[in-house]
Amino acid sequence: MAPMKNQNQTVTNEKNENPTIIFEPVTPHPDPVAIGELLTEIEATIKRHVVLSDDAATALAVWVLHTYVYESRDTVAYVAIESPEKRCGKTTLLSVLAAMANKPLIASNVTVGALFRAIDTCRPTLFIDEADTFLAGSGTMRGIINSGNSWRTAYVLRLSKSKQSRPARSTGPESGDPQSTVAAVQTADSGLQRYSCWCPKVIAMIGKVPDTIADRSIVVSMVRKLTTETRAPLAELNAATIKAKCARFALDEGKKIAQCDKIRGKDLNDRAADTFDRIRVTNPG
Repeated sequence: MAPMKNQNQTVTNEKNENPTIIFEPVTPHPDPVAIGELLTEIEATIKRHVVLSDDAATALAVWVLHTYVYESRDTVAYVAIESPEKRCGKTTLLSVLAAMANKPLIASNVTVGALFRAIDTCRPTLFIDEADTFLAGSGTMRGIINSGNSWRTAYVLRLSKSKQSRPARSTGPESGDPQSTVAAVQTADSGLQRYSCWCPKVIAMIGKVPDTIADRSIVVSMVRKLTTETRAPLAELNAATIKAKCARFALDEGKKIAQCDKIRGKDLNDRAADTFDRIRVTNPG
C-alpha cells in the first residue's frame, strides 16, 4: 500500500492538480505537546470569539485536533452548525474552526463536481457555509456528503473526458485491508474515474441540517448572542501556534492512534458509536 500522506504536507503546484488551491505550510512545534493543555488552548480560543456552551466548545476542540489525524482511522467526524436565523454566529464559528483545522478549504457554495474533485485532489478539511442555499434541493450532494465519512464507501464514479488511467492511491488507514488501496481505473476504454469524497467537513446553514448529515455529525445549535455577551473580533484571531502544536501531536501520536482498538460507547447506536470512536480516539492516552 502506498504510504499515507504527511499530515502537514503543503499542496504545491507539483502535487496539486488544481494549482489555484495551495495550503500554507505548517511547521510542527519544536517541543512535545501535552494533549490536555492543547485541547484547553483550542477550547479557549473558540470561546474567545464565539458564544457557545462548554460542551460544544470541548467537542469542537477535539474535532480540530481530529482533522490532523483522521486518516489514521476508518471514519471521519463532521460538524453541523445550525442557526435558526441570521446573525447567530455560524459563519464566525466556521471561520474560527477553519483557522485552526488542518488544510482548511472554505466554500460558501459548491457544485457536486467541484465537491468531490476538491476532496480527491487536496484531502482538505472542507468548510461549507450557507449550505441552506443549495443543499436542500440536491439529493446528489447530500448523498456524497453522507457517504464521505467512511473511507470504505467514500467514492463517486464519473465519466471522464480523459483517456488516461489514474494511478492507484492510498485512501484509508494502514490496516492491511486490500480495500485500502484503490486500484487504477482504466479509462482508455470505459472513460470511468473514481473519486474519493472522504475528509472532515463542516456544514453550516440556517435551519436544521438534514437528518442523515446530522447523524454523522457533532451538531452545534447557535443562538443570537445577548448584547451583554461580547467576544473578540476575528481580526484578533491568530492560530499559528495552535496549528503547529496540532501538527506536532499528529507527528508524535499518529501511529498510536492508528493502532487503537475500536471504541464503543455504552447505549450508542452504530453511527453514534462511530462518531464517538473517531473523536475519543484522538486522545490515545
